Amino acid sequence: MQDTSGSLFIRLPRSKLLSKPRPPAMTGITNPDRKRVCDISADAKVVEIRKRDCVTRIKANPDGTLKIVHERTGPTTS
Repeated sequence: MQDTSGSLFIRLPRSKLLSKPRPPAMTGITNPDRKRVCDISADAKVVEIRKRDCVTRIKANPDGTLKIVHERTGPTTS
């Protein structure tokens, strides 16, 4: 959609505006069936696995341990 000044506007769904942004420079990793299985950061210290509305982030700490965080990004069902 364009306004009269020639600027380009893109409407995003509200869920996209409220969701947490992914870390920059994430590269998608696919399996042999060409299905995306995870994203990996440029420095290879963070892996993000997204399955429906759940995100798992695995971060490599400097001391060699891993920090695993699970979070739900979508609406919860009761």
